[in-house]
Amino acid sequence: MFFRFTKKLFTSYRLAQGALYGLQALLAYALMLIVMTYNMNLILSIVVGEAVGYFLFTGDPFVDHQLTDCC
Repeated sequence: MFFRFTKKLFTSYRLAQGALYGLQALLAYALMLIVMTYNMNLILSIVVGEAVGYFLFTGDPFVDHQLTDCC
């Protein structure tokens, strides 16, 4: 019984998901410490970098609607 529970708990997907979450938290704390230096050049580069990353990696991708309409 216990072995089946741990087999579902420690899948490769969940381990990768946990590792990526840890990396995200580490990056967030590092960026927070950089901002706490009150260096405006560093703060602006962080804000611009996050804005560009948000623009590039979120939202709807550019899709040609003629290709998706089949019927």
